[in-house]
Amino acid sequence: PCEAEVISAATALKAEALRMHDLLEQALGRKIKLLCREDNTQCIAACNNGYSKACAHLARTERIAHGVLHEVFIENIAGPAEMRHEPTETHKGDMFTKRLDPGPFDSALQRISLVAPAQATRAEPRASAGVLR
Repeated sequence: PCEAEVISAATALKAEALRMHDLLEQALGRKIKLLCREDNTQCIAACNNGYSKACAHLARTERIAHGVLHEVFIENIAGPAEMRHEPTETHKGDMFTKRLDPGPFDSALQRISLVAPAQATRAEPRASAGVLR
């Protein structure tokens, strides 16, 4: 049940997060803490242990070494990093790892700022003060 989360976390970590982490540390000249927010406790346990029997096949089928999560977030081989539990109701990546019903999907779109919150109203455009030539 944690396959999608492990695949998502390891892929994002290797493809984007570690590179951005290095870039920010170089640009700012200081250590930056890498924070991963995960709503799946089995994924967090696999990260903490460095191994999950349920995800052992990922190295063959997906070319994902989930031990990299342990190395980065527990052993801190790339610098300060933490994998923290985030409740599903507020997790922004939830919509990328599972199918959501229309109500929760709308809420997920709002959390990642693709849709304005339902109670927000748009400001009316102001009348132009002059004519463009």
